[in-house]
Amino acid sequence: MVKCSACGRFLSPTGAATCTLCPGLYHRACVGIPETGRSPKQWKCPECIAKKPKVGNVNTPVKGAEPSNTESEGSPAEKSEIVEKDIISESALDTSQSSDLSLELRLFREEIRQLRTEIQDFCAELCDVRGAIAVCNQRMDEFDSRLINLEKEVKVSSSRCAEVDKLEETVAQLREDLNARDQDLLQGDIEITNLPEVNGENPHHTIMVVAAKLGVDLDEKDIIFAERVGKKNDSSSQMEGGTRGRRVVVRLARPNLRESFLRSARTRRGITTEGLGFDLPARRFYVNERLTKKNKQLFYLVRETAKRLQWRYTWTKRGKIYARQGEGKPAHQIKSETDVDRVFGEVQVG
Repeated sequence: MVKCSACGRFLSPTGAATCTLCPGLYHRACVGIPETGRSPKQWKCPECIAKKPKVGNVNTPVKGAEPSNTESEGSPAEKSEIVEKDIISESALDTSQSSDLSLELRLFREEIRQLRTEIQDFCAELCDVRGAIAVCNQRMDEFDSRLINLEKEVKVSSSRCAEVDKLEETVAQLREDLNARDQDLLQGDIEITNLPEVNGENPHHTIMVVAAKLGVDLDEKDIIFAERVGKKNDSSSQMEGGTRGRRVVVRLARPNLRESFLRSARTRRGITTEGLGFDLPARRFYVNERLTKKNKQLFYLVRETAKRLQWRYTWTKRGKIYARQGEGKPAHQIKSETDVDRVFGEVQVG
């Protein structure tokens, strides 16, 4: 709210008298401008007019002598008329000032009412913002708790994975140890394959005949046991020229006899069943170390891989599997399928 530069009371900018030289605003009644009329276009306030420098004017008439007291006093009727006019002008001035004050109060109340409305709207918006912030804080707390739980689960799962990996390594090591122990129990055994099988045969006699053909000095007391193993009369046992027969497993009493048996078989590679007393066409038979089921599968994989990659030598010695690419090349011991990929893979990469 602005104030009148003359009386110092509040006034409304609309309808106020505005000076063209200064920013001052005035009530129309304070500067003698009618309320309903228009303000002059180049109107100047009394202060700006008073500040305007005065210039000499020779045409200004000189005032005469002051009239005597008798002449200036006038008649009593005139004096009473003048007093009445002054009272009427003062009452009109008071009426106009009170009307201006009521207008100013109404405008001021309207502005206060609008300000209250704005403040109420602002408070409502502030409450909404506080509610939204509270919801966000709650969701952030939920996210924090979920993140903490997830971190705990990840730690537990990682520890469990580490424990599982350790257990798997332990199980693999135990299996390898059991397989090595089982192979040690077969140190005195040999295995003969592709010998014909006839009804009512004596495996001990068959082994004695095979030993004589290989040139091994073997006594019947040196054989702890000799027997056919495997499923009898399966579809895989039929071949051209008669029955191939199941494998013959022999356990010898002395380790040197086993080594002699295997050495003689390697020396006479390509030996056949001719002269062994079978009424069937001659065929090759094979004498090898007896391996555990796991080592037998691994040896088969090694032989097939060596054949595919044109490696010349694969053999077993005391239950251990070896492979060599050729003459002058190093021998590689293979204990697992991982070693197969490592040994033969390095050669392929190289």
